[in-house]
Amino acid sequence: MLGISQDWEGGIEDFVEEANQRLAEVLPLDRASRPKDEVNARLVRHYTTEGLLPAPRREGREARYGRLHLLSLLALRRLMADGLSGKALISALTERSEEDLARLARNGNIGLEIVLRSGAPPGNPALTYLSSLREQVSPRLMAFAPLLRAAPELPREEAAEDRSRRRSASQSVVRVQVTRGLVVELSETFRWPKSEQARLELLEALWASLVDARQASSSASEDDT
Repeated sequence: MLGISQDWEGGIEDFVEEANQRLAEVLPLDRASRPKDEVNARLVRHYTTEGLLPAPRREGREARYGRLHLLSLLALRRLMADGLSGKALISALTERSEEDLARLARNGNIGLEIVLRSGAPPGNPALTYLSSLREQVSPRLMAFAPLLRAAPELPREEAAEDRSRRRSASQSVVRVQVTRGLVVELSETFRWPKSEQARLELLEALWASLVDARQASSSASEDDT
């Protein structure tokens, strides 16, 4: 998960160093390189006291942190960058599996809604927060939302003719500029999501692809220097 070894473990200083390296990979582009978004030992202890991070294992007087703690911290900072705080933040992180935490760290609010819809009770603070975003959606997270509204269904006769025409004609591709510097290509084989869950999963996949592209670009730039 996120390339973190199953048996990763370290003291507080190792934990902080590893977390700061990985935060640059999961935070949004406008936050990834800002020094003030780095964590330190005091901040980690504060998060633990507030119940936002699980308590570390103890070996004598030394606190030992593992992969669960690292995933929890990455998810915490990613959700904070996306605007969560207070009770919404606590409910988003409480009793999450490592798989859920990795999803939250990668995809922030998009991943959170998918996680919560699998079993969050009505009135869950985190789900309430996400619902409030629907009227003022974050452009960074939901830039693709206009593309994901289900296409209007054609009459059956017209749809059948269209399918026949597609089989005999060469495939066409529609290019859609989502925002400056970002273009999406839609081919005739693309299947429009028909449910809220399917739209969220598509958003998550798109965002994950952007993160992968950013990391690949960064690696290529480092190789050139």
